[in-house]
Amino acid sequence: MVKEAVSAPPFRIPISEKAAAINGAIMASLAANVPLSGVLLCVSLAVIDGVIVLDPSSYEEADARSVHLLGFTFSSTTNKALSISESLGNFNQETGGKNRRRGKNDNENDKRELLFKEEGQEYAQVSRMLGNGRLEASCFDGVKRLGHIRGKMRKKVWVGAGDIVLLSLREFEDEKADIIHKYSPDEARALKQYGELPSEARINENEAFGDDDLEGEIEFGEQEEEGEDDDSEESDVDINDL
Repeated sequence: MVKEAVSAPPFRIPISEKAAAINGAIMASLAANVPLSGVLLCVSLAVIDGVIVLDPSSYEEADARSVHLLGFTFSSTTNKALSISESLGNFNQETGGKNRRRGKNDNENDKRELLFKEEGQEYAQVSRMLGNGRLEASCFDGVKRLGHIRGKMRKKVWVGAGDIVLLSLREFEDEKADIIHKYSPDEARALKQYGELPSEARINENEAFGDDDLEGEIEFGEQEEEGEDDDSEESDVDINDL
């Protein structure tokens, strides 16, 4: 199918009249005098101050969550839309309902703004969970701190070992900090690309930053054992030679 952009002047309809907004979008597209039979038309809609706006001149005023792409297939014989790709319910600026939190939806974080640290804040990786909203965090400034998950994040944002988080440091308690934000794996990778996180930071892994020394000791021990085995073999050879 052919995808074609249709330019139209701003078209405002109260948000309560959703069906009228859809019909208005179709009628505004017809004004472009484009052959519509079997053509998929794309019309952008935004919610600004409780009003649905068709092709707004500026999206800066609009809530990013309320900008939609309306696609429909139009029939020139019946002068009606055959199918609409955007659900009418998605035009609501606010989402709610008692079943809102049922099930996990990772798509909610796809378009949110990437949050960078400010003065008095630090990135960290969760080393382990301690329970009761507390955790051990390996901060990327080289300090391990006791992190406390803020009350409004509890039961809403699930934090686990290996997650990248943003801490708010305490001025008089440097060994403690408050968890104010959790990054998704994609956001953490973006921070790494921006140079906000060190290149050796491990994303979406349970092993925290700064634990490489432990692995080195284990590898050294294995090499030492292999060396001891080689020495014993050499000593056996020497005995046989004698």
